[in-house]
Amino acid sequence: MSQEQRMQKTFEVENHLGYRILRWVLLVALLSGILMSAVQVVLDAKRVSAELERDAAQTLAMVEDSATQAVFSIDDTLAQQVVDGLFALEPIHMAKITHPDGDELGDRLRPLQDSPFRPLTDPIFGQVREYRESLTRGSNPDLVYGYLEVHYDTAPYARTWLGRALVTFASGIALALILGIVLFVVFHLLLTRPLLRIVQSVKKVDPAHPDDRLVSIPEGHRADELGLWVNATNNLLVAIGDTQKKHREAEDRVTRLARYDTLTGLPSRDAFMEDLQGAIERAQEGHSSIALMVCGIDDFKSVNEQCGFRTGDTILQTVASRLTANLSSDRFNVARLGSDQFVIVEKHLRDGFQAAETAEKVLATIGSPINSGNHRISMTATLGISLFPSDADQADRLLQSAEQTMALAKQTG
Repeated sequence: MSQEQRMQKTFEVENHLGYRILRWVLLVALLSGILMSAVQVVLDAKRVSAELERDAAQTLAMVEDSATQAVFSIDDTLAQQVVDGLFALEPIHMAKITHPDGDELGDRLRPLQDSPFRPLTDPIFGQVREYRESLTRGSNPDLVYGYLEVHYDTAPYARTWLGRALVTFASGIALALILGIVLFVVFHLLLTRPLLRIVQSVKKVDPAHPDDRLVSIPEGHRADELGLWVNATNNLLVAIGDTQKKHREAEDRVTRLARYDTLTGLPSRDAFMEDLQGAIERAQEGHSSIALMVCGIDDFKSVNEQCGFRTGDTILQTVASRLTANLSSDRFNVARLGSDQFVIVEKHLRDGFQAAETAEKVLATIGSPINSGNHRISMTATLGISLFPSDADQADRLLQSAEQTMALAKQTG
């Protein structure tokens, strides 16, 4: 499994940054909405409780004079009328007017309102609010003529409060969710979507040449942190590309030093042997012949001693250049074996006479005078030839046969 496949497999939906942001934003927004709604509900409960107290005080003040008159006159009918009038108000649970000696001049009681929410609201507001007012006259406020007692059922006020509380919670949660979604959209537009575009751009980077196609900066983010990050990444890719380029150049130099002669630019002995083996294999497949010629410059050591090593190097470079120019066809391979020895491979050979013609051409090429500074030097060479497959069918043996032929030719003069 490739790295990209593993990355796609592990990048499940729940790991998306946008999904995680949405989850946290909604959670925080929901908790914030609930907390704010709870605070509002508590404050509203205090307002409702104060409203109940205010309504009760106003009600008592409204009937106080009539209740005082009923007690002062000991008028049961008037007292009952006052009590019945109070029951026109929905919250009244019990009302009575009593004489100081305990006699009730008027009273009335109705059941508490049944509500499924009483277990919730009664602990907050109480089941009943009790109020008791002393009945006096303005001329003698210290003299109490009787008492007006009123009990308020808190259910109507609690029902109103509960309705507002539900609306508060619902609106608070809805507002929080809407705010959370809006924040998520903003996060998505400003962060998640640009990051996904950056990821897609990074996937297009060629690991072998990272500086060929750099990461694109999302539109609108050139001057912010994302743009800074992309620029830093691109600088890193360029640096990596430069390092890889230098590394490849160093490898090419090492390869060239290993495969090519530094003086003449011709393939070295090791590189030539690889090429020769390939030529032999192709010749076997095509049932063709190959001629291998090893050529050594005669008395090259004396030239070095008399004219100097620079002249010797010039001779070797000139010989290599001439051989390469005169044997430029694809049928020929030219290499330097070392010191003053060169090797030529002639492929697709018709017969031995063709190889002899090539050998004469090689000797004539080397025999042409060479100008080096103030010296005009005429060189001769000795050449040994071996043929594939008649002399040998392996690369090293074919080369050995040609070298032995050349050595024998040098000995015989």
